[in-house]
Amino acid sequence: MKKDIMLLTAISNEIEPWMKTKDTLPELPVRIGLIGVGKWGQNYKRIFKELDIPVVTCDLNGGEDTKNYWDILKDCGIKAIVIATPPETHADIVLHALTMKKDVLVEKPLAIDISQAQELKSKIGNQVLMVGHLLHYHSEAEALKDKAARAGIKKVLLRGVKNEPARKDDVVWALAPHLMSFALSFAEPSQIESFFSFKGTKRENSIEIVGEDNFTIDWTQAEGGDLLKEEVKHFLHCVRTREKPLTDVEDGIKTLQCLISYKENLKS
Repeated sequence: MKKDIMLLTAISNEIEPWMKTKDTLPELPVRIGLIGVGKWGQNYKRIFKELDIPVVTCDLNGGEDTKNYWDILKDCGIKAIVIATPPETHADIVLHALTMKKDVLVEKPLAIDISQAQELKSKIGNQVLMVGHLLHYHSEAEALKDKAARAGIKKVLLRGVKNEPARKDDVVWALAPHLMSFALSFAEPSQIESFFSFKGTKRENSIEIVGEDNFTIDWTQAEGGDLLKEEVKHFLHCVRTREKPLTDVEDGIKTLQCLISYKENLKS
């Protein structure tokens, strides 16, 4: 593995010299690479089209520009990529992308293991690494944080439920990250109680904040604009300006720690 990384670093030093100093950064990426064009990846593809941004797509199942994501990582004209593949693949693809000096927006979760996430953090140089935690980009996000602060938080109840009993993917990775990441922006982990299931009678995606004197704030993700588009625009802004993303690697790690604890509690 170390030999592979050394080789990748040598290659990237040749093909991505513009990343060596901030002063030489282009105003915009020439093209965006999209790795993973399944159900959620199709949404990214739509948004890039709406924003009139050229995108090179990759999916193992075919039907896109390539089946091999290395074609995107080795492309000198692609400075930033979006990863929308299954959770268990995130860490490896992000690691390779960072080694090739790409800016990265990775879908939730950042990784499925804390050691993987910490390794990714250690590999960030000048690159942007952003995690797709959508609720931070809701139009009511800041107002809700303000209400929570004034309420004096006693506990926060998270509910992520869908009526999709046939689903085989991991319910925590699928439903929990957005809610958990957002709750952690105004509450401590010890204040958060969660429930996630594919076996509900209706769809729920809600946050209930119980404050002092049992003052309660109920917030259901309603209309807040196109959250994914706002998230993508924030990513592109960070690529341009080199600012730290709102949902950065630290947010990704903190959220992952809580999700893993939740999964462990389910087993006990």
